[in-house]
Amino acid sequence: MLRLFYWHSKVENGNTLKEELFGLDKISIVRIASAYFSKEGLEILKELRDKHLLKKQNIHLYLSPEFSIDKPHELLEELKEFCNVYIVFNIRFHPKV
Repeated sequence: MLRLFYWHSKVENGNTLKEELFGLDKISIVRIASAYFSKEGLEILKELRDKHLLKKQNIHLYLSPEFSIDKPHELLEELKEFCNVYIVFNIRFHPKV
């Protein structure tokens, strides 16, 4: 099931994205495309990986070249250890997706 979320907005049932993600019973593949990514997002992704025992080949993160101004190299170092990270240059991501 493919759904779009805005980070701090609530979906139809009143949940935030984080509540929706952690309310799912079984996740086998994670694909996230985002204009921006933060340390908070990194921690949430790690929690999802641990909760659902996801392997690196099942976690895909697509980021804009401007995904972070706060030590992006450190985020990438950690991300590449447990997920597939792609920097996407030819598509403009909406900053709130």
